[in-house]
Amino acid sequence: MSMNTYSMKAIAPTAAAILGLPAPRAAAEKPITEIIEQKFQESSPTLLIAQYGNVDRTFHKLGPSDLDVIPMLEELDRALERAVNYLTKAEAAVVILSDHGQHDREEPNKMGKWGTHGSSCDHDRLVPCTWVK
Repeated sequence: MSMNTYSMKAIAPTAAAILGLPAPRAAAEKPITEIIEQKFQESSPTLLIAQYGNVDRTFHKLGPSDLDVIPMLEELDRALERAVNYLTKAEAAVVILSDHGQHDREEPNKMGKWGTHGSSCDHDRLVPCTWVK
């Protein structure tokens, strides 16, 4: 079993359960930003980790350079703006980062997916990080 498979199947659901968030890939009743606001209102946590997983799923499906990813990125931008505005008004520090980069495949894999990662190329190793205080 690869580390990525192990992480997604074993570690991520456990972390989600500890934080009271839906398990990865589970259909959430509320968008992630609403869940962040709700959890912060309920308990003002010292640390809150949230994952917007649609970027990874969409980039794997279409490839990161496909123009069809733009609406998803615009939606993510609006969601992050809402979350950052909410959290900074509540005087919380915000750190936004990615778990990895991604690059396009020359041909789709056996599952028809165009995006990939896991190599040592700069596109895969680049991990954007932004913090707001």
